[in-house]
Amino acid sequence: MPSLHTAFATLCAGFLFPRVKTRWRPLPASYPLAMMFSLVYSGEHWIVDTLTGIGYAVVTMLATAWLESRWRHHRTHGRDHNPADTDDPRNRGFHDVATFGNEHPSTPRGGSG
Repeated sequence: MPSLHTAFATLCAGFLFPRVKTRWRPLPASYPLAMMFSLVYSGEHWIVDTLTGIGYAVVTMLATAWLESRWRHHRTHGRDHNPADTDDPRNRGFHDVATFGNEHPSTPRGGSG
């Protein structure tokens, strides 16, 4: 029943709206409205379908924002100590250290000395 065409248009608008300058905000805001109009006018969906699609997208955006804030809070104020958060290069992710496995950056690849 929900119009996922309208839901996707709403998700796109919700993503773009805070990222564009104020004078351009009517453009992403008009995208879901234009999608609603075209879907109802062409007989593909009822108005209630498009409104449900918008509601579906809004709930998804709010839930995602809430989950992201919880994840960020857990990453910065987590109860467990994570060794990957230390400054020791051996505990950093693969983006930060150009070594393989558990080798220390100062250790040659061929051996331990």
